[in-house]
Amino acid sequence: MKTADIKGYTLIEVLVVFGIIALLILIAVPNFFSMREKSRAQACSRTLRQIEMSVEQYAMDSNKNKGDILSAEELVPTYIKRTPRCPSGGTYQNEGCTAGMLVIGETPTCSIGTNNPIIEWDDHILR
Repeated sequence: MKTADIKGYTLIEVLVVFGIIALLILIAVPNFFSMREKSRAQACSRTLRQIEMSVEQYAMDSNKNKGDILSAEELVPTYIKRTPRCPSGGTYQNEGCTAGMLVIGETPTCSIGTNNPIIEWDDHILR
């Protein structure tokens, strides 16, 4: 009597493959989320630079002095296309001002970069 050749994978082989896939997912997912947040932080930094340049241009065009306060809305649409928003949900302002208010001659900040000392979000700070 001949035995039939059964082709397929053993349970051990399948478990090893699933284990390898699970290990790769455990390594890749945290890296994906950290890279996504780093990208958002870099976009925030670029937006802060754009706000700073727009405020300087507004001050020159409007004959405003250093220390004068303006709303971010005053820059729209002449100096920037739309109201700036941090991709991570922060708000733009100068230290000591309410959200959305900017001081001519001072560096704008993001609330995430200044109010979250637990997490290193250094890219949310304009240097």
